[in-house]
Amino acid sequence: MRALVVTSNTRLSAKLAEVLQPLVPEVDERQDGETALHSFAQNDYQLVVTDLALARLSGPDFIRKVRSLDKGRSVPIVFMSMELKDKALPQRLAQSFRVGPYLQMPFPFPRFLEAAKRALAAGNAAPAAPGAAVQPAPAAVPAASPAIQPVAAPAAKPAARLSAPGSGPLKLVWGGAAAGSLPNFEDVMILVKTEGYTCKGRLLGGGKIVALSFHKGLPLAEFTGAGHPALDDYLKSGLLAQEEFDRLKRITPPAEVERLLAGAGVVSPGDLSKKRAEILGVRLGEVMRWPEGTLIMEPQSADAGPTERLYGELALAHAVAHDVRASSNPIKLSTLQNQLKNAFLAPAKDLPYFARLLPLSAEEEKVVDLLKKPVAVPEIVRSVRQPDTAWNVIRILLALRLVTRHAQAPQGVNVEFPLAFRSSHRPAVAGGVPAKAAGEDTLELIDLSGDLADELDEIVSDLRDKSAVPQQTAQQAAQNDDQRKLENELFDELARAKKVNYYELLGTKRSGFNFQEAKKKYFELQRKFSPDKFIMSAGDVMSKAQELLEKLSVAFETLSDVGKKQNYDQKLSTQQMMAGEGGSGGKTLQADVAFQSGLALMETEEWDAAIKQFEIARKIQPGVAVHEVNHAWAIYRNPKNKGNPAAVAEVKKLLNNAVVRDPRCAIGFAYRAWMLVDDGKVDLAAMEFSKALRIDANLKTAQQGLKKVEDLRKSQKKGLFG
Repeated sequence: MRALVVTSNTRLSAKLAEVLQPLVPEVDERQDGETALHSFAQNDYQLVVTDLALARLSGPDFIRKVRSLDKGRSVPIVFMSMELKDKALPQRLAQSFRVGPYLQMPFPFPRFLEAAKRALAAGNAAPAAPGAAVQPAPAAVPAASPAIQPVAAPAAKPAARLSAPGSGPLKLVWGGAAAGSLPNFEDVMILVKTEGYTCKGRLLGGGKIVALSFHKGLPLAEFTGAGHPALDDYLKSGLLAQEEFDRLKRITPPAEVERLLAGAGVVSPGDLSKKRAEILGVRLGEVMRWPEGTLIMEPQSADAGPTERLYGELALAHAVAHDVRASSNPIKLSTLQNQLKNAFLAPAKDLPYFARLLPLSAEEEKVVDLLKKPVAVPEIVRSVRQPDTAWNVIRILLALRLVTRHAQAPQGVNVEFPLAFRSSHRPAVAGGVPAKAAGEDTLELIDLSGDLADELDEIVSDLRDKSAVPQQTAQQAAQNDDQRKLENELFDELARAKKVNYYELLGTKRSGFNFQEAKKKYFELQRKFSPDKFIMSAGDVMSKAQELLEKLSVAFETLSDVGKKQNYDQKLSTQQMMAGEGGSGGKTLQADVAFQSGLALMETEEWDAAIKQFEIARKIQPGVAVHEVNHAWAIYRNPKNKGNPAAVAEVKKLLNNAVVRDPRCAIGFAYRAWMLVDDGKVDLAAMEFSKALRIDANLKTAQQGLKKVEDLRKSQKKGLFG
């Protein structure tokens, strides 16, 4: 048998082909309607799966042309799409061309497999001749719901129920002739979900035993033994080296492997969640083909899954690190240095897991790498260029109990780091704040660390060093005052640098430009705000100093080079021309006109034109969060960018930067939430919609989003596969 899968989403296409393998051994994948039609005409297919949103030839037109071919009159066609504005379109296609079942994306893969089985079993028969009356299709789907109908309620429920942990097991049998046996495996799953069981389970049948846990009625992938089922995939894709693969294969339990993979930056916690879901889908698909079997369930206490644990560790690591940096002061640091000047630090067993989750710079990572065994504190301090770098890391590790201190080097206290840290996943920048890798999905991490920060306040306060701080001398107080004054001047100068042009930044004017004056100002500011002046300040202050010096360097380099200066002058002239004669007020007005035009064009779904208007608004008036988030949303909604990972990455970056810079931008949180809905992350989406409504209770985009989330949750409660 041979199947044709047509969708512009290559990842989805590959997954659908994989799910179909047990049913249809040979699967061809095509990314647009025209190529798919040519392929259909040249080959014999027993099943077609198509998306309605296709390039070059739309999904409905592809279906119509397939049915117009002799070989396509009776081939089964399963079709799918994201939520449609035209709710009746699936029903019309089903009736006119006898296609179906229809699936609304996103959908669980077992449900897709069941739809393919139904299509192959029933077949789709096209009308007898062109122009003949179209009869309603037996497999057609009501417009209001997908074609795969909810699984019928089980014929009977076993009398036994799970009770408290420690009680006896419960057995559920399906497909057998014994009294109380349920008709099929789907009925067993629906019963477990309805009862809300939390338990460890074993599935027996088909000559196999499959481990499967349940949390409040929902199945969870359970891995036993050493290693992790996904390691082979990570090795083949090049994410793991052979040596690392061999080490991880020996580690038990597999949940510890996941902590290492996420901590070292091999994959994100979100990717691990998706991988678990894929493995679970394959396992359930295998069990569904068993004619009969038994589920044995042992009660257990409710517990969060390993991925939730990863997110909790990540939030705690970031919150504690941020608090330690923010509470830094010379007196406290001096006290700690005196306490540890002759001490040894030894690694705790959790260091390999937790340390890689910390927001550390490349220099700070060196300190962690030293601590695989007990090390004298002076040796740690000498290992990095700046002593304060080492002390920052030491304070963070002590606060998190990832190292212990000893008067002498303890024996036999060593830990192993099975994985090398991936700097490309989380490249470090000055100040100890990691930058985001290109295309990295950071929505979940930002959400969790932000939302948990308040809840962690009590924990963090307990972790702080509560050593008594001696009274400041008059000289120390004066030094601290001078330092604070310099820091305030730095912040003011950086704010000014972001508003003025290069000439004004270097104390001169474009008309009558004086290079010597610019050069003098450049070196004066460099000396005044040199990063070494802020060694005793918090890490973010030093990063501000470096940011200012970078701006100064770019300005001086531009005005020192004749060619670069001419290009910059032309750019300034263009900006002034766009701003008109109205000064800053004129700029604001023009930016607002462009922005309002962009909103109006989005309403009529003229995406290209809307994107252009938002670009103009951002160019005239940079740094306005509401302009940036609407620009991002227009890019995301533009059909040209459907399935384009680079476009999605750009959108996420714009949204994240905007809401971080302006936490009161309600529409930004709402747009992020809608993207999470599209990704199937309903709970995270609900959190983002709630944030938006806390800022603006009347925001319709967020109100509609919360209603969508509620509808999705209700539909999920109807049945695991329904």
